[in-house]
Amino acid sequence: MYQTLGKNERLKQRDLIEKIFKNGKSVKSFPLKLLYIPLPKSLFSKMTVSVPKRNFKKAVDRNRLKRLVREAYRKNKPVGSIDNYALFFIFMGRQKVDYNTVEYNLKSLLRKLD
Repeated sequence: MYQTLGKNERLKQRDLIEKIFKNGKSVKSFPLKLLYIPLPKSLFSKMTVSVPKRNFKKAVDRNRLKRLVREAYRKNKPVGSIDNYALFFIFMGRQKVDYNTVEYNLKSLLRKLD
C-alpha cells in the first residue's frame, strides 16, 4: 500500500463540507474532533483539516498543526472497512502538541469510526 495523500483524497468541495456540518456524525479524542459522512461512490476517503484562528493566531502554528494531522492520517490511513468517507478533522486544543500525541488521538478516532 502506498502511503500517499494525493489530490483525489483531499476534501475541497464546499457543498460536501456544508453537508458534513449539517448531517455529519462526530467523534472526539482530545485535541481532535472528527466530523464524517459516508460518500456514495468514491474510490478514496476524502479528508481535510481545520485549526481555528481563535486558538492559534499565527499562521505558522496553524499550518504546522495541519501538517502534523495530515501526516498522521497519511501514515495511518484507513484500509478496507472505512473507505468512502468524507472526513473533516478539527484541532480543538489551545496548545501546540507533538506528533506522537496527534498520531495517538487520530488512531483512536479512526478506530471509533468503524
